[in-house]
Amino acid sequence: MSDLIIGRDALKLHLQVIFGKIPKYGYINVRGIGEKGTDGEGEFREDKFIDLSDCSDPISEVWRHVERWSEFNRASFVVPAILSQPRGTSENVSEFRSIVVDLDSGDIDAKHAFLGKTIGEPTAVVLSGGEIEGMRKRHLWWSLMDPCKDIEGYIKLRDEVAKKGGGDMQFGLGVEGNPFGRAHQPVRLAGSTHGKNNVIKQVAIKVDTTNAQAYGFDRIRERIIVQHAAFDGSTVSASEPIFRAEKAQVDLSEKVYEGGDDEKNRFSQFSRVCGFYISTVRRGEKTLEEAKEALFGWMEVNMVPPWPLQRAEREWHAVLSRDMANHGPMPEPVKPMIADGDGLEVWAAHRWSMSEKPKRRFLVDNLILAGKHQLLVAEGGAGKTFLMLDLAIKVASYEPGEKLEWCGSRVSEGGTVVILTTEDDKDELHIRLHDIDPGNRRESAGDKLIIFPTINSGGAFAITEVDARTGEAKPSRRWAEFMALLRRLPDLKLVVVDTLNSTLHGEENSATVINEFVRVASQVCGDLGAALVLTHHIRKQGDEPIRGVEDMKSSIRGSSALPAAFRAVIGIWHCSDYDRRLTAMGLPPKRGLLWKMAVVKANNPEMFDGERTLLRSDSGLLLDVSDRDQFSVVNMGERHAWLVLAIEQAAFNGHPYSIEGKNAKSGLYRRRAELPQVLRQVGPGEFQHLVDDMLSRNLVVSASAQGGKEKKWLDIPTGPIARDTEGAHLTSGAYRPPNWDQWEYDPVMNVCI
Repeated sequence: MSDLIIGRDALKLHLQVIFGKIPKYGYINVRGIGEKGTDGEGEFREDKFIDLSDCSDPISEVWRHVERWSEFNRASFVVPAILSQPRGTSENVSEFRSIVVDLDSGDIDAKHAFLGKTIGEPTAVVLSGGEIEGMRKRHLWWSLMDPCKDIEGYIKLRDEVAKKGGGDMQFGLGVEGNPFGRAHQPVRLAGSTHGKNNVIKQVAIKVDTTNAQAYGFDRIRERIIVQHAAFDGSTVSASEPIFRAEKAQVDLSEKVYEGGDDEKNRFSQFSRVCGFYISTVRRGEKTLEEAKEALFGWMEVNMVPPWPLQRAEREWHAVLSRDMANHGPMPEPVKPMIADGDGLEVWAAHRWSMSEKPKRRFLVDNLILAGKHQLLVAEGGAGKTFLMLDLAIKVASYEPGEKLEWCGSRVSEGGTVVILTTEDDKDELHIRLHDIDPGNRRESAGDKLIIFPTINSGGAFAITEVDARTGEAKPSRRWAEFMALLRRLPDLKLVVVDTLNSTLHGEENSATVINEFVRVASQVCGDLGAALVLTHHIRKQGDEPIRGVEDMKSSIRGSSALPAAFRAVIGIWHCSDYDRRLTAMGLPPKRGLLWKMAVVKANNPEMFDGERTLLRSDSGLLLDVSDRDQFSVVNMGERHAWLVLAIEQAAFNGHPYSIEGKNAKSGLYRRRAELPQVLRQVGPGEFQHLVDDMLSRNLVVSASAQGGKEKKWLDIPTGPIARDTEGAHLTSGAYRPPNWDQWEYDPVMNVCI
């Protein structure tokens, strides 16, 4: 046996083993694929078809692509057959010139020895790069003396070799809808790189150059068919016939022509074949992608002339949507937790977390995370739908470099946006869009801005449903149909569901229902990579208004599992002290105009930390006016600092403030004219909150007066009233305060000096 050969020499040798003397007609399909565990997984796939009638040096042409893919650690594969058309489907396979078996599990060495003894030593062995239990995974190749054009017979033989030799059964038999099986199953090319999980290895080949031989097809078949036991001694039954024509509901080989009769025109036959291939998905015989590939392969071969690809795509999705409407969502293929027989070590932290730390991405800086699921909760009448429409318009029309803002934060990414709204019809949405988008940005957004009112499309639907037989929560039929439509959209960045409650499949107070719902809805993020924002309501409020972030968080309607299930939650509530804030802005105090917004729950520190003030515009849209709200600009730390100073000075001068209510003559509210300017428009309830907070943090204390037992007078812990154990002599009521302009707030020390 020769030494291992890698690089271009390995590729040349491998192609000679696969194809022998390469013919002058037909196509060779090579494919570059992003490996599992790399940045190209699921993202990169490139097919190249080499036209043998127009290529003087096919080996050099294949090497050109392999070299390019290998440079970026992409894997290189080849369909080991000559194709009749430049499309890598089983129907286009015209001939084979070698037989392969893929040994990738179990006792690989024992399987290799068994096949070598049963069939004869392989012409070549390709070490594909993987390894299991110290044994290298490999492909065994037997070159054929003559081309085999009996595709069904070839696939049946390859199935026997895989079955009895313990090989990968992807190289096995077909089914009723596909008599050619996995004839187009690609294999790794020697001379390329194996780069799963970013561990780079060379795909090498071994060839006994002195004794390498080609085999007759019939000889291989006789030797493997008479062998009734597999490599491990177990009995193997004979293979079933590949294809029973009498069971086929559609003749997949019949040509259909433009202008045919009603029974056999291109449209009717395409629909029949499409339905047939979709049925193979429901039986678990194909994935949706494989069914679509087979359908398009049938179209290229049997439809005269074939439809344009765009037309075929449209008809495929139409039939698929009808099928899901009638029979429910397609079964999801179960993805292995760990692929290719590897162990959990592939997720060892050092293998994937030693590079530069990735940055979290935002659609709107510090407010809307890219590719994550979030909740927007607001009081009734706040204008959730207006805000979602405004967000959608700006993301869908965004161009790099533009300075767009949403709720006071910069829009930083653009792309396709879909709003699924359950409360407003098309006419109402039209009115709102006209009012909030006078500049017609939605025109420049074009097809990237999609607003889907369920009122005009069959009504609202639950995203999740419970299987009556198993009790398992799964995507509802309508949601599966909607997800299929989303998958067709290019550059999908954001999906909005307005509202959560109208798409829920059970009680919002049930943690189980909430977790089932979020698991299905968040497929938008996990499967499609888009951000998901759902809108929601608050509980019915009692007498006490929402005053801050904690109040807002505790006001979210439903189970406590709801905010916990989302990456971030944005809350919007009516501003309880709107009168003083609007007055300070020079606006008439009117209820319903001023609102507060904050991130009330977040799983990362980059999210906005604080409160913003929003003002309702004439169009109904809330706009950020935090810079105009002097009470928003002054944070709680500064208010505490000024109030501590005021309490200290009043106590020092013998005229302390009491902790009594707003009507007490010595209370802070009645004597607010004495206070520093930033505190003079604080309401009585807010004074109470400030004092309670400061008392709990021991910034101030309460003490009693001389002859009294009630500790109702405020002082700092080291002040004269607080230190007088006998009770200080006090004078109640107002006094002439100092000139507060002699002090200023130091934000570093958080005191007034």
